[in-house]
Amino acid sequence: MNVIILCLLAVVLARNTNGGLPPPERSYKILMLLPAASKSHKNVFMAFSEALADRGHKVVILSGLPQSSKHSNILEINHEMPYMGDSSKSVFEKGKSATGGLGTFAITLPAMARQMYKIPSVKQLYEKRKEFDLIIVNHMFNEIAYPFVHELPFITVATPGMDPRQSAVLGNILNPSYVPNLLGSYPHPLSLLQRIKNTFMHIVIPFFWRHWAVVPLIQKEISAQFPDLPPLLDIERNQSLTLINTHFSITTPVPLLPSQVEVGGMHCRPAKPLPQKPSSEAEWRIVANDFETRWNFPHCLGSIDGKHIQMIAPAHSGSLYYNYKNTFSIVLLGVADGNYNFLYADVGCQGRISDGGVFKFTSLYNTLENNSAHVPSVEALPGRTEPVPYVLVGDDAFAMSSYLMKPYPGRALDIPKRVFNYRLSRARRIIENVFGIMSCKFRVFLKPIALQPCKVESVVLACIYLHNFLRRNSVSRQSYTPPGSFDSCDTDGNMIAGSWRRDINECDRLLDLMHVPRRASDNLHKIRDEFCSYFVSEQGTVPWQYDAII
Repeated sequence: MNVIILCLLAVVLARNTNGGLPPPERSYKILMLLPAASKSHKNVFMAFSEALADRGHKVVILSGLPQSSKHSNILEINHEMPYMGDSSKSVFEKGKSATGGLGTFAITLPAMARQMYKIPSVKQLYEKRKEFDLIIVNHMFNEIAYPFVHELPFITVATPGMDPRQSAVLGNILNPSYVPNLLGSYPHPLSLLQRIKNTFMHIVIPFFWRHWAVVPLIQKEISAQFPDLPPLLDIERNQSLTLINTHFSITTPVPLLPSQVEVGGMHCRPAKPLPQKPSSEAEWRIVANDFETRWNFPHCLGSIDGKHIQMIAPAHSGSLYYNYKNTFSIVLLGVADGNYNFLYADVGCQGRISDGGVFKFTSLYNTLENNSAHVPSVEALPGRTEPVPYVLVGDDAFAMSSYLMKPYPGRALDIPKRVFNYRLSRARRIIENVFGIMSCKFRVFLKPIALQPCKVESVVLACIYLHNFLRRNSVSRQSYTPPGSFDSCDTDGNMIAGSWRRDINECDRLLDLMHVPRRASDNLHKIRDEFCSYFVSEQGTVPWQYDAII
């Protein structure tokens, strides 16, 4: 039986690399136990279970989370017990405790062990456990499920990766001088102090969990209900195989037993479509309304700017990536919405290309030029009669066009033009802040990137999507960009510099595009003049704008 099960798992895990597979000889019944698991742990199991279900096997999952699969071969049972402590606390708050949040389990897991086997659905499942061909247990936090696996074949899945504590149970004791514990992250190689600390954690964590604060309390509750059951830690040693959610290519390589198999990335699924620029008039209007409400610039489609991403000179590239600052780079051109998120980004233009031509090499330029971007049609500004288009706002690095406004050049400007430049600068600072935050938070930009240009593009795009991802979640947004991160204005309109500007000398290694004077047509000047007139009109003025230009 064990040989059959192991062959089954090998086939499932190889499915993505070997293409189509013949159908199995018969359908197996598989029980997955993760009664005390977070959503991230269940995500790993769901990919695993759906792969098995696609092969025709029947999978039953016991957890405390809502149903997430619609597969006909998967049955999810929710025990509906509260667990994992106060769900209102973020992972950052839980991690501040002296035990890294482990102390919470000394309360919740014994309570779960006391209640779980009294729940009708769990009790019924326990009574039918011997009908399953294989049981799979989430190795972390789930000792309460061990009564299910007594005298039955079972394996474990190490969802967070290599756990030295579990590896020792299998007989593979890992050296703490180079294998970090789950609660710590160290560079390689470890310093003497880091090795001492890591060794201490290797000893303390298993003792705290298995022999002092958690498992003994669980054992007491389980023994009261199953007096003839062997000790939980004895049952644990009967696992036949563990699948580890890691891979030696992305972490510290360690020696493994045949019963330890690295399957890092098995839960990775085809990616959802990445966020795209607005594709309809309604979506562009949402962006424009946000700019008008928050930044007092109507008809604004976004704030545009570009930066040179410095890198080590690629081999045999000559002057292809050589820029005006005498370094090597590719260009990142970005458009931001009024909430400091990227609406559009183009990465990869060679640094040698004229800065004025960078925008012309992008798909956004092409769609705007041939009127296929679906931006709103020309309309009069509030309280005005002259129709004007919806525009991006940029600086002197860009040529002015019917869809891109830039400031008036020169210094000896009259008051209306100075007001226009202030209002445009106020809206354009959004993309400047986005680049500033990104260069400070993602330290890869602190020095020239030592990768080939195609890999540099991937790194930059990853940072862009991470920026948007972290900005859209309220908890991560608070950590990534806490209050005061971006520029703001006081009640008199005076700018309060964002915290990223205080680190500008350390963080800002993104080079600006070169500012090149360009002559615009009279019609474009009329559009800019209409915006200018609106900003000093009764309908368009803001109370602080004249103080701000003094």
